[in-house]
Amino acid sequence: APFIWSGGGDLVSEDGLTVDGYFNSGENAETMEYFRTIVENRYMSEAPIEKLFESGRAAFKFDGAWEVNTIYTSYPDVDLGVANVLVDNGVRAIWNFAHTDLNLPEHIIVENVHLSESLMRLSYNICRYQEEHK
Repeated sequence: APFIWSGGGDLVSEDGLTVDGYFNSGENAETMEYFRTIVENRYMSEAPIEKLFESGRAAFKFDGAWEVNTIYTSYPDVDLGVANVLVDNGVRAIWNFAHTDLNLPEHIIVENVHLSESLMRLSYNICRYQEEHK
């Protein structure tokens, strides 16, 4: 969906009930045409090629957030972060919502927010409250 949205399209109507005119919009057709051209020009493979990015044979990799820890643990020399770019450009504090803690110089203030832990605490407190107020 991010590719669709970045091209100005959408998958469904705002109420989630209509796809006709959204999924098959001109904006989405342009986005799909763009990717078709990339594949035809052989800038991108039609099918995933195992470990192409990790082996250094591809400049980038389209994947999900679940793959980040695999890169960090299996390929520690690969720098995925942009935090150092921010620091190099004057940012002195970062509110980090990534599921990986940032390792930055001591003078940089970092607040690591772990949403999954927060959700677990919230769920626990809701259950406890419901038990106590039966």
